[in-house]
Amino acid sequence: MADEIDPRYDPAFQRGFTPPPAPPRIEVVGPPPPAVVQQQPVAAPEPRDSPVEPFSRRVNPYFAALWAIAAVFVIGGAGLYLVSLRGLYSASDGLGNSRVLAQFAYAFSPPLMTIGLAIVIGLIFVKAARLHNGRS
Repeated sequence: MADEIDPRYDPAFQRGFTPPPAPPRIEVVGPPPPAVVQQQPVAAPEPRDSPVEPFSRRVNPYFAALWAIAAVFVIGGAGLYLVSLRGLYSASDGLGNSRVLAQFAYAFSPPLMTIGLAIVIGLIFVKAARLHNGRS
């Protein structure tokens, strides 16, 4: 049983297998004959019935909205930061309302600016990738 080859598996990976002898090499003398290529005639494109429309760039409304949101986030974050600085270093009305709003503005202005700048960088990246692919 040890000398038998199991038919379920490839014989090349079994013990006792001897590969068949290699076929003799055939050498080609000289270059191969040139191939005959028949060219098909190219038909002229059919004329269009309607005139060709000029190229128009359509603005993607989602990208326009993202640019607007990015501008609002960056400018709004900077404005909130300035308001928070004014509120933190000014006199309070006694109830502490201005301090709470100033702390709120101070806490949320840097993330707003960061998200706005990240959106701008992402939109610039998408625009560059589209120009690289030949689309705009």
